[in-house]
Amino acid sequence: MAENMELLRQQVNSRREKLAEATSVVGLNQQRLESATAVQDEVDHEHRRLKSSLGVAERRARRLAKQTKRAKRLAREARDDRRDAENELAEHLKRRDKQQSKLTKAEAALSAAETVRAAEERTTAPRPAAQGKRSASAGKRSVRKTPATKSGTAARSTRKAATKRAPAKRSTRRQS
Repeated sequence: MAENMELLRQQVNSRREKLAEATSVVGLNQQRLESATAVQDEVDHEHRRLKSSLGVAERRARRLAKQTKRAKRLAREARDDRRDAENELAEHLKRRDKQQSKLTKAEAALSAAETVRAAEERTTAPRPAAQGKRSASAGKRSVRKTPATKSGTAARSTRKAATKRAPAKRSTRRQS
């Protein structure tokens, strides 16, 4: 049981590390998306300004044409970069949500295992007050066997499932 607890703790720690890593990647991608959007806005504005200046200044036409082409290329690259950043952000958000889900499941499994262990410790611990005090009439009572009820079998089956005992061996003797 201690090995299972340790494995579950390791799994929880691993999931936490992966979640922290995914969260930091998401933060970096959000910053990248914001800067790419700002660059795209700036480049689009510059592209429009340079394109209108082309008609005004004929003698600077060659230089402005080169700058326009460069701004257009940068705008295209910024747009592509923004699109890529959006896609990566969506992927990393999905990955982070998946890691969060796995962490939640691992924590739930650890909590359940700890609860089962605590319950087993409570049921296996001797009760000192009950052992020392017995009434005189307790020895005179007759013990009646009663048929098993659903609640009784359910309680026993949960205890058996929690301890994971091997099934009883069957005898090879034939009954006729």
